[in-house]
Amino acid sequence: FCHMYYDHQSCDRYCQGSNPRPLIQCEYSHAMGNSGGGFKEYWELTRKYPNYQGGFIWDFIDQGVRGVSKVTGKQIWMYGGDDGRYPASDHNFNCNGVIQPDRTPNPHAYEFRYYQQNYWIKNFDMQNGTVEVYNEDFFRTMDNIEGLVEILVDGQSVLTATVPELTGLKPQETRKINLNQLPIASQVMDIMGANPNAEILANVKFRLKNSEPLLPAGYEVAAQQLTLQNHTFPTAEETLAKAKAEGEQTVKVDSQLACYTMQAGDLCVTVGRYTGMIDYIDRDGRPLLEDGYSVTPNFWRAPTDNDFGAGLQLRFASWKNPGLKVKNVSLALVEGGATVTSVIDLTAVNGQLTLTYTLTQDGQLIVGQKLKADPEKKDGNMFRYGMQWVMPQRYNSVTYYGRGPVETYIDRDAQPLGLYTQKVSEMYHPYVRPQESGNHMDVRSWAVTDAAGHGLQFVATGKMECSTLPYLVEDLDGGWEKTAYQKHSGDLVERPFSVIQIQQRQFGLGGVNSWGTWPLPQYQLHYLDYDFTYIVKPV
Repeated sequence: FCHMYYDHQSCDRYCQGSNPRPLIQCEYSHAMGNSGGGFKEYWELTRKYPNYQGGFIWDFIDQGVRGVSKVTGKQIWMYGGDDGRYPASDHNFNCNGVIQPDRTPNPHAYEFRYYQQNYWIKNFDMQNGTVEVYNEDFFRTMDNIEGLVEILVDGQSVLTATVPELTGLKPQETRKINLNQLPIASQVMDIMGANPNAEILANVKFRLKNSEPLLPAGYEVAAQQLTLQNHTFPTAEETLAKAKAEGEQTVKVDSQLACYTMQAGDLCVTVGRYTGMIDYIDRDGRPLLEDGYSVTPNFWRAPTDNDFGAGLQLRFASWKNPGLKVKNVSLALVEGGATVTSVIDLTAVNGQLTLTYTLTQDGQLIVGQKLKADPEKKDGNMFRYGMQWVMPQRYNSVTYYGRGPVETYIDRDAQPLGLYTQKVSEMYHPYVRPQESGNHMDVRSWAVTDAAGHGLQFVATGKMECSTLPYLVEDLDGGWEKTAYQKHSGDLVERPFSVIQIQQRQFGLGGVNSWGTWPLPQYQLHYLDYDFTYIVKPV
């Protein structure tokens, strides 16, 4: 039974039915633009049901032609509508590939690769020191595979060792391995005992011992990350209490007609009394925010091709400009610091936002964003729930502890947790048509710094996603109808500053098709009450 673009529910229903023909989708997981969401769930069904044989991702390559931007002179990938005066065109619809025209992988290629790998760790038992390795191949042993275990402590690699006993592991066979045989097993236990609050992870990698056709020796054919000890998030309450206990200085406050200022040591935070936003942050008199760009709530993203296909840019339109109207801004001293509270009505969605900025005695800033939703509109959705920060161009390097190095989203997150450093200019993926890009999931900390390592570090108190690009959201936004704009990533002109998105959640990408399907319900971002807090530290 060769259907195409069956969604997850339809696949599940078919596999539980009485049709004797196996299901194989002749086209599925439409890979147009920033896509690939929900691929994990497809392969959970493939592995669950013997009569689900998988499918063929549509399609292999972005079908674009090399050209030159009329705006920047940079290379672009031309698509339908770029050539001729009255072209018959479906615009960029044939740019729906796993890889780009020059064979550069799109970010979703890494997601597809992960869930289709053939070697897996199962039933990891830390207490008894055992792990099971499963050879999912049907016809090959693991004789040419060697395993490598890498131990990470708070994202940093500290130990490595090889995995024994893979030779002779037959197709479709599972073998239990005693981790006590690994020379690092006792060392890992010592690390866990010495670091009770550290996050400890094990990266297991499967590599070729000897070269094979098209693949060199040492090529990584599968990988998986295991959690040995969970991350402990700091809380706002603990941060404030610690500042009170250790801080000898007090927070100096000043109330003026136009603004409130709070200063602790060399850090000064200025909140506009009419904007309700942080308008300036200065350290030793040097601005850490780009002049003219306040720290603002953000509920919008540049729509993806899948978003346009489902008309979400129109359905969610009220969140692009939700009608921010300042209701009240107040300043109060608290134990361990000072707090400015801004209450803002969201007139376009009939909601209310309460923003809190607490500067602690030791110079940390606790930012809170609390949404009270309209109870009559809670069936709606938004693209993101977070805030936008804009820093001067000198702050052009990002060091983060989260999922990477490839961008990830709530429904496309098969990248390992780790500590990564990238330039801001490297964090945008040049999809053929500009759209949302650069997001990273499960961020523990996100530091944006200059060449000397100075800047701001954003620390999560729970689930947090981040990105930093040399573009504002509107630079990537294709407008209400993308067919009205023949935009290309090569047309983009980098802004002379760094744009940071700090968010609790972002709406999923989806990936069933690009002409109407939404992400799975658990990956949508419903209009509900939300409470988001994070900590900002000068570094």
